[in-house]
Amino acid sequence: MRLLLTAALVCTGCTHAMDASLIARYDLRADVPGVTVYGATRTAEGLYFDGVDDYVDCGKVELDGPLTLEAWIKPDMIPRGEGWLMGRGPGSYLVTYSGASYPARVYFHIGQVKKKVRAKAVAQLWHHVAAVYDGNLLRIYVDGVMQGGVRAWKHDGEDRDERFLIGGGDEGFAHFQGLIEQVRVYSRALPPREAWERFQAGASGPRNKPRRREPFSGPGVKPLNNMVAELLNTTTAGDHMFYNPRDGWVFIACGADGAELDGQPIAAGEAMLRLDKGEHRLRATAPAIVRAIPQLFYASYPTTPRITEYGDYNWEFASKHVLPHVNTIVGMPTDAEAEHVKQWQDGGREWIAEHSAGWYDYATKKSSETADDFFNTMTSKPGMSHSLTDGVLLDTHDVANNPRYRPYAEAIARLRRESSKHMYLYCDTLIGGETSELFAKAVFDAGYTFIQTQYLHELPTEAMAASFIRSNLADAMTAWDDRFPDALPLMAFALGGLTSPGERMDIEPGVNFYTFMDMQCCALATDPAFAGLGGVMWYKSHYMNEDYIRWGARLFRHYFIEGNTTPLTDEPYVLPHLVNPDFADGLTGWKISGDVTGEYLDRFGFAQGRWLETGSGDRYAMLSANSAVSQTIEQLKPGRLYTIELISCDRDGLLAGKTQNEKHPVIITCNGLAWIEDKCFQTVYKNFGYYHLGPYDDEEAATPIYMNYHRRVFRASRSTADLTIAGGQGRMINFVQVQPYFE
Repeated sequence: MRLLLTAALVCTGCTHAMDASLIARYDLRADVPGVTVYGATRTAEGLYFDGVDDYVDCGKVELDGPLTLEAWIKPDMIPRGEGWLMGRGPGSYLVTYSGASYPARVYFHIGQVKKKVRAKAVAQLWHHVAAVYDGNLLRIYVDGVMQGGVRAWKHDGEDRDERFLIGGGDEGFAHFQGLIEQVRVYSRALPPREAWERFQAGASGPRNKPRRREPFSGPGVKPLNNMVAELLNTTTAGDHMFYNPRDGWVFIACGADGAELDGQPIAAGEAMLRLDKGEHRLRATAPAIVRAIPQLFYASYPTTPRITEYGDYNWEFASKHVLPHVNTIVGMPTDAEAEHVKQWQDGGREWIAEHSAGWYDYATKKSSETADDFFNTMTSKPGMSHSLTDGVLLDTHDVANNPRYRPYAEAIARLRRESSKHMYLYCDTLIGGETSELFAKAVFDAGYTFIQTQYLHELPTEAMAASFIRSNLADAMTAWDDRFPDALPLMAFALGGLTSPGERMDIEPGVNFYTFMDMQCCALATDPAFAGLGGVMWYKSHYMNEDYIRWGARLFRHYFIEGNTTPLTDEPYVLPHLVNPDFADGLTGWKISGDVTGEYLDRFGFAQGRWLETGSGDRYAMLSANSAVSQTIEQLKPGRLYTIELISCDRDGLLAGKTQNEKHPVIITCNGLAWIEDKCFQTVYKNFGYYHLGPYDDEEAATPIYMNYHRRVFRASRSTADLTIAGGQGRMINFVQVQPYFE
């Protein structure tokens, strides 16, 4: 069907009416003159495209230089292949939507190049998209945040179609299925702050509203937060009845002499164990507390930290700092750990092994194609047959429209019939893919558990961080809940605890990562989208600083055992100690001695291991011989422990692809302060191959980049201290972070 719509193309009467760079505006809920709509259906929310042959022809749009393409979209289903969202085609500029190679993503092509920038956009949710090209760098913002990275491109305008099309176009692309509205075309690149403001301007009230539910109900049940309910709180010894509102984990605090649960002895002090839904009897010799709690994973043990100077994450460390606050250990146990496993399981807790997913059998080097292949691959995992394990966690399941999900789903159903072990599966969003949703249904029907991976990096402001958490955690849960309304108890979140150099969510040295971790846990405990969520973990101890491991465990205690709803820390989100700690504003705020310059290198922050390609860390201070930068550290709390962190790199070696595995002559001094020597170190680390420097291809991934990570810990004796960083010829430094240390 063909419709002719009529309305203005410019931003007449809106708040951006004076913005001369706004060259086209398509409010698709209204008539637009000169625009031809083929088949798409107008609704109260926007224009709906059926994914078959609907599209909108906006006519010729003359635009070749810097630009921004902006829209609100709500994908219904993920297309098979790459779905056309808006633009003039891959020979010019084009925004697409796909889940064919990665989880559901928005892509931005420009010129005739082999790669494109991408950012996550979950189906079944509203998203604000701004694709930005400034003549050199390509960026894509989803829901106000640059999630998709920064890449440099050569803009090649050959073979371009000057017609601007929405929802479909070139025969090599699928048609988009879902809603689109408020399409804007600018002849300039929106800066990050304005992209955020444009998102905020269009997000009046939550567009993605969760279903309100009460996960805990029954006689004597007192909900404390989304994931914890008090079932019993008695001040007297004796027999007490309580009601467990669902099959799942309970926490019992019962005194030094232990207790009996349904006639069976339980450990003294604290216990966590799975308990069936219904009435139960606790015989206590002292006051006791019983709470329904989520599954709390420690991933993983045994392990060695990527930065070995953090210490030994052995059983002694885990027992002291982590295990009292969790009920499930993730990791393949060794025979040497048999006694620890028995001790753990005798207390009612679980130990699950982690393995690769069923896609590929590494023993036979064969891809799984049939249901038998998948079944045999999964059952061959050591954890499936090992007598010490209670279940298996498979990593990972993400691509949305993989046809092999069909036989995989058959194998899952068979595994449930033939094995008593529980299956856990890491996943990205699987919503909106026909085959991935079929697979998800099979997993839920089997009673298995999805652990959705949501690794969130820091944002510069607290408001942006809160919005980012809502978009990526709460909204993602809302999408799952809409498709599978009874599945929340069979889902957990793996939150991003990657904090050590090489791969880290802690990407903004001016932000307190402790507070950011707290914000994420608080959201799980209080946002209605998570009511009844089954579990949570931090991913992953191998990549975490030892203090963040300890802090993450304490957050578990605070929110998911004690049932609190208010933040654990009162520390501010933005650290008050240094000005311009990442040299993002050149040398502003720093005192200079000798020859020091503020410089820029595209993707330098990415090469350091900052997640993912946000542009954070691309500016740095360049030191020369006998030079230094200094600044007064402000607002220290006397008696409190703090860390100073710093990353340094040899610029000549970096640009030549020949960095050396050696320590740099960078010296950190802080007047009047005594270091906690056993916590201080300087180490050389190598980037992951994925985090390479070159913008156009992956050849640089084969060349290791060696950098130095400097860490100092001190106890403040007064409210200020003078920090000086001095270094030798050709040293790049940034990520100068002063942050409280969790004791």
